[in-house]
Amino acid sequence: MMLLSPNKARPENVNEDEDNKASFLSDIQEIYSLPKPIKVARAKSNKEIKKFQLKSIKEQLQRGFSCMICKEVMVSPVTTPCAHNL
Repeated sequence: MMLLSPNKARPENVNEDEDNKASFLSDIQEIYSLPKPIKVARAKSNKEIKKFQLKSIKEQLQRGFSCMICKEVMVSPVTTPCAHNL
């Protein structure tokens, strides 16, 4: 709260405002001096999440198209009359 004295048109808490301004400026300088901005870290995080999701999808597809006996991906799968896939 700013108090005005009747004899002065200037607030009494000017020093407090200057201290707040100096503190604010030092906080901003500290933020900009960080090694990696938060936005870059988030973008990297999003890329890692997408990479993990794609890897997960790839693994699911490989499991679905893998031979149950030798565990290799089937290149030319064949379905037998009894509905078995080889």
